[in-house]
Amino acid sequence: MRSSVVYSAVCSGLITDEECLHQSSLKADPAFRNDLNQSWDFRGVDGIQVTSETVRRLAASNPFGSGSRRAAIVDSPLAHGLVRMFAAYAGDTPDDVRVFEDRKEANEWLGLASDVP
Repeated sequence: MRSSVVYSAVCSGLITDEECLHQSSLKADPAFRNDLNQSWDFRGVDGIQVTSETVRRLAASNPFGSGSRRAAIVDSPLAHGLVRMFAAYAGDTPDDVRVFEDRKEANEWLGLASDVP
C-alpha cells in the first residue's frame, strides 16, 4: 500500500468556494502525482458556503487516480454530510473516499503510522 499522502485541512472553520480552489492548485502543481492518497482534515468546520453544484464539479474534476485513498477526518455531522455528498457525486470515479472521526483510524487506512498528526 502507498504511504505518500497529500495533507489538506480546512483552516477557517468555514468551507467556501475559495477553500475548494485547493483541488485546482493540486492539479497545477508539477510535483503532484495522481497516485497519492489524501488526508482531509475537516475538524472544526462549522459552516459551509458552497453549493451542491460546486461539490458536484469538484467530484467530477477529481485529480486523484485509480486506487487513491481519501480519508476525511470529521468532528461534526455537517462535515460528514459534505464528504458523503462529495463521495456520492464522485460515483464511478476511481477514488475511494471514507469518513473517519478518529485520526488514528484514518492514518492506518492510509498506511501511515497511527501517531502521524
